[in-house]
Amino acid sequence: MRADGLVKRYGIYTAVDKITIHTLDGEFVTLLGLSGCGKSTTLRMLAGLIQPDEGGIFFDGKDATDLSPDKRTSSFNA
Repeated sequence: MRADGLVKRYGIYTAVDKITIHTLDGEFVTLLGLSGCGKSTTLRMLAGLIQPDEGGIFFDGKDATDLSPDKRTSSFNA
């Protein structure tokens, strides 16, 4: 999975500002941070529950940024 330059804004408030994450197959990743720093917002974007305002999300090199959660299945990754 690769997330490049994800940004999420709510009005004038920037919840996530250009976060980039690259993971390898089988890798375990944990997001740590203070309350309100954007962890849940980032995970919601990765899951497809909310759309980023900027940036892209890729699984196996395929763009999944605009796909709904039900479209982010193992068949998409095949």
